Amino acid sequence: MLQFVTLIATIGNVLKIKPILRGNKDGYIVTYKNVRGRKAALNTLINLVCDNIIKPEEQIIGIAHADAYEDSLYIMDKIREKINIRDFINTSYDFCTGSHVGPDTIALFFIGKDRELVQS
Repeated sequence: MLQFVTLIATIGNVLKIKPILRGNKDGYIVTYKNVRGRKAALNTLINLVCDNIIKPEEQIIGIAHADAYEDSLYIMDKIREKINIRDFINTSYDFCTGSHVGPDTIALFFIGKDRELVQS
C-alpha cells in the first residue's frame, strides 16, 4: 500500500498537481479539490475566499505560509482587487508546524458562509 501511495505522490509531483485542502464541519482536514499548477492553486484559494466570505469589510483574513511570502502577497493583492477587506494578518508558520505542512504551503483563515463548500 505504501508503494502505491508513493507512486501516486510521485505522479502528482511530476504533473504539478496541487491539493486544495479545507477543514470540514467535523474539524478534519480533507481534500477539497486538486488543481494543476501553483498559480491555479493560488487563484483557487483567492476565489474560495471571495465567493464564501461573510461581511468581508468587517473581517481580518489570516494568511499563514511556509516560506511562500511572495505568494502570500499575491493572494492579498488579488483579494483586495475583488472585494473590500478590513485587513490581513500575514505570518509565516513556526518551525514545528512548517515541518508538518512542508515548504510553499499557504493557509487562509476567514469566516465563511458554510463549512460544506460547493466545488465550482
